Amino acid sequence: RCYDLLDVIKTVTHFNRLERVDIGGNKGHELTTYVADVYRSFLEELNKWKTCGYDVLEISENKFVADYSAFSQTIKRLEQILGGILNMGFDDCSTITAAFKLIDSFAELLERDFIQSDLESKHVTLIKQYGNEL
Repeated sequence: RCYDLLDVIKTVTHFNRLERVDIGGNKGHELTTYVADVYRSFLEELNKWKTCGYDVLEISENKFVADYSAFSQTIKRLEQILGGILNMGFDDCSTITAAFKLIDSFAELLERDFIQSDLESKHVTLIKQYGNEL
């Protein structure tokens, strides 16, 4: 259970970064709005934890397992949405500098498994773009 709670805390730390994300570029306003929607969904899910009504460290509390599972599923769905937003953001980047600014905006979130897997295809593109700009 402690590992599960640690995962929740890490998730909160990562997703709180979304509050300050502002994406530039032609589609920047639209993508920033999508990120804000994901952040609102995350806050709604987090609020369920804040108002759960039981001690999350109480081992005999069986509701924790179901709540943690639901939280994890929602987070995976939100990570997939964020991966799509990042892909659209990269497609909108016209320079390598813009791409690195986009990466910096999402910092810790890029450590999340689902987001990493979505961005793997962009690694080669970034390296090629970097080579072209040199």
